[in-house]
Amino acid sequence: MISIVAIFVGKAFVVANDKLLVIGGQQGDFMAIPGSPIFKCVRSEVVYSNVYMLDDGMRWKELPPMPKPDSHIEFALVVAQMAPRGAEP
Repeated sequence: MISIVAIFVGKAFVVANDKLLVIGGQQGDFMAIPGSPIFKCVRSEVVYSNVYMLDDGMRWKELPPMPKPDSHIEFALVVAQMAPRGAEP
């Protein structure tokens, strides 16, 4: 069983075909929080290509990685149905 408990920033969360996917992310090179053992500013940065899917049994399944590691992935899709004036959509 895969556990996704590591702290990454910049992950993408996507719902496709009624499945939750977690894509990419990075560790390092983020703003330090004074006194925090976790959020320390570091000079290294690791970007991930991992892809995980939450299956029907609420378990994480690792899928094939992205071809290129990436983080801070943003995307929006808007679907609008247009109907001729006076017609039912």
